[in-house]
Amino acid sequence: MTAERVGTAIIGGGIAGCAVAYYLAAEGETDILLVEAGELGSGSTGGSFGGVRQQFSTPLEIELSRRGLDFWRSAQRVFDSPVTWHANGYLFMSGQPDIMAKLAEAAALQRDMGLTDVHVLDPEQIREVVPWVGTDGLLGATYTPSDGRVTPTEGVAALVKAAKARGVRFREQWEVSSLERAGARWRLSGPGLIEAERVVACTGYWSSDFLRQFGLGLTIRPMPLYSAITGPALA
Repeated sequence: MTAERVGTAIIGGGIAGCAVAYYLAAEGETDILLVEAGELGSGSTGGSFGGVRQQFSTPLEIELSRRGLDFWRSAQRVFDSPVTWHANGYLFMSGQPDIMAKLAEAAALQRDMGLTDVHVLDPEQIREVVPWVGTDGLLGATYTPSDGRVTPTEGVAALVKAAKARGVRFREQWEVSSLERAGARWRLSGPGLIEAERVVACTGYWSSDFLRQFGLGLTIRPMPLYSAITGPALA
């Protein structure tokens, strides 16, 4: 079987892979092919709630999240695609003293890094923000009204559209079964053969298993979470 030759192969068509594809193309990279085992945005991205927050506990996470917030706020205008920004804020509540202390400590770091609208709330203030939440047993919360959420698949669609306009190719239902060196290139085996000068692995929580063959001991594991999405309370 003859291998298809490309400059850059991206493995994984979630929000990370599609963003890498777009920004590489925007920086002038050509001959980019993204392969996705299923459908674009169908993995972790498709199951995400889409929360966008600046409340993190390390400087790097805070800086990256603030850049991400700017991206999502302007995505609809920048990409001329329907990427709706829901500015509903972000609230972390706790009834455990140790967790509440960590939230307050993180809020202080966030303020030091320029996040001016993070607030540490007591139970009465929580009720002012979310009157329908029972606060019995709660010690407090941290709240950032400038945070919000998006629909992740809308972001994927916008990035794919913009990347395609810059010449990026996308291939769905193309699961990589092996990745190995082939001279100066990388050979991807799957439904066919691809040989790439560079490979970017954007495989989400599958990365631990996928990259173990190269001696990379990443600790990324899937963890089920639950979200409750509500509408306005009945009168």
